Amino acid sequence: MGLVVIYHLYPDALTGGFVGVDVFFVISGFLITSHLVRELQQHGRVDVLGFWARRARRLMPAAVLVLLVTWVASVFLLPASRLDAAARQVAASAVYVQNWLLAGDSVDYLTAEDAPSPVQHYWSLSVEEQFYVGWPLLFVLAAWLCRGRVRSWRTAVLVLGGGVALASLAFSVVLTAGGSGAAYFVTHTRVWELAAGGLLAVVLATRRSSLGLAGRSVQWSGLVLIAGSAFWYDSGTAFPGAAALVPVGGALLVLAGGGGEQHVGLLASRPATWVGDHSYALYLWHWPLIVLWESHSGGDIGVLDGPALLVVGLALSWLTKRLVEDPVRRSRSLAPRGRGLALTLAAVIPVAVVAPQVLASDGPPPVVVLDAAHPGAAAPGGDAEPVADSVATMLPAADDAVADRPGYYSQGCEVGIGTPGTTRCEFGVPDGAVTVALVGDSKTGQWLPAFEALAEERGWRIVTYLRSRCAWTATATTVGVDDESAYTDCAVWGRDVLDRLLQDPPDLLVTTDRAVVGTVDHPEVDEVSHRQIGLGMTTYWEEVMAEGTRVVAIRETPEMGVNVPDCLSTRGAALADCTADRDEALPEQTPTVVATEAMDGQVPLVDLTGLLCPGDGSCPPVLGNVLVYRDAHHLTRTYTVSLAPYLERQLVAAGVVEQTR
Repeated sequence: MGLVVIYHLYPDALTGGFVGVDVFFVISGFLITSHLVRELQQHGRVDVLGFWARRARRLMPAAVLVLLVTWVASVFLLPASRLDAAARQVAASAVYVQNWLLAGDSVDYLTAEDAPSPVQHYWSLSVEEQFYVGWPLLFVLAAWLCRGRVRSWRTAVLVLGGGVALASLAFSVVLTAGGSGAAYFVTHTRVWELAAGGLLAVVLATRRSSLGLAGRSVQWSGLVLIAGSAFWYDSGTAFPGAAALVPVGGALLVLAGGGGEQHVGLLASRPATWVGDHSYALYLWHWPLIVLWESHSGGDIGVLDGPALLVVGLALSWLTKRLVEDPVRRSRSLAPRGRGLALTLAAVIPVAVVAPQVLASDGPPPVVVLDAAHPGAAAPGGDAEPVADSVATMLPAADDAVADRPGYYSQGCEVGIGTPGTTRCEFGVPDGAVTVALVGDSKTGQWLPAFEALAEERGWRIVTYLRSRCAWTATATTVGVDDESAYTDCAVWGRDVLDRLLQDPPDLLVTTDRAVVGTVDHPEVDEVSHRQIGLGMTTYWEEVMAEGTRVVAIRETPEMGVNVPDCLSTRGAALADCTADRDEALPEQTPTVVATEAMDGQVPLVDLTGLLCPGDGSCPPVLGNVLVYRDAHHLTRTYTVSLAPYLERQLVAAGVVEQTR
């Protein structure tokens, strides 16, 4: 776990430290399987209930303690806007499904960019616990098939376990290569790592002696592989996939070189042994300390902060082991498997009852009604009396902002990163005489509430084709946001949407993008990639315009640089603390600007920047006493609705819709 802790403290110093989790999986699989093998050798069967009870006594007390302490600390130290997400993750962690929650969030483009929760690291424990539920059953099946024949059950375990491992590895390679963010978290892409350690334990069960000096060489080779991947890999590495074979292989060599019992050099020292004994508790404590400290201090971990947090983490891990883990594990009253299971159920059932409600998918977003005290864009637009913007009186409140988004999210209308296919949804008037198509990424989708308001008045039917972080352009783009790999699903989606629009042309097509991705030819996000993406937009525009569709582009909206609701809900924060400079938040040359200029007036550019960054060259977080942003760059539904009249005026002025009043 040392690699993971260092990586979390100083990610730039050890860019691939996340491979420590993979090493942890291999070692866990090895140790647990060694216990199962000994039990099967000695008794001819595996006591599954007893195994589960022992695991519960070993792992749950400390895990539950850290969850409870972390939640209480979060209430006091986290911004109010992050507490709902933290509560969901605490509930998921308590019932060991945190990895699946994070997998779902990772394909939700919005959630994937949120600040991490203080219990996010429980995902690996969830994978481990799920493995512990299923792996002993494989031994039961092997023992039943072979009826006590030692050599035969070993073969059966190797065959069955090998099949599981190979299938899991295949899933891992395929899902990771497809760019799925969920691949990092889901159980079926990780089981092979635990199974690999387990299969090694079965093979080594027949070894009677160590390999001596040759074994030491094997172990050192394994350490080189682990260290190499820890220093060589980074956030751009497609992981786990085939890349995980290196640290997993290294861990297997370290274990195989000493029969699982020898250690190399420093690893056998007293400090290293002490850290190893306390590694579980240290892993539990280190991440909440980091997240809560960063939230409280308002910055990254400093040079002195890291060692201080490490010392606190080691102290807490020592106390946890001494006062919680060891007493529970040694307790004779909890030794019988029935009592151990009762302890497990007593801890899990209350949370399991509540968790489904906490983890339930979002319903329709709450509707905030604009009024004289909350005019939104009408204030900077000059159609309402100026109001005193205030964090205390703004709507929606910071902790409600994440839910103030278009209703299409609850209907699954945006295809996530790593998910293939195209989704079409309809809104507005079902049999409307005019069809308006919104095509693009979530920055296009954020305008849906404004178009719904216009559709109600004008009788429009609205269709959406939306894909996360995917501009509708013929230019091959990257995934973006520190990922320079080709966004293949986006390219396929773009062509598919074009085919659909040519078959059923809308009257009006509206699009925009988020200018944070590069192109395959030029991965850097700058004027060069913006120009390439913009010119690619015109390729698609010209094809649909040839079928009679009018096209309108909406100017990109500002990138605020901070999560605005989190910033505003930080104690003592003022509006000025969460305000962005217009020149930094929105470059002059963006893809839509390039594209509309290239179309030489054939495609109008709707530019509402003046209602987002009015007057003095800054972009405030609150305008007309309405919160403008629900994260670092998406507009709240409420503010978008307040922009509808100004959107309509520009559409009328451009001649793409008729004046009705």
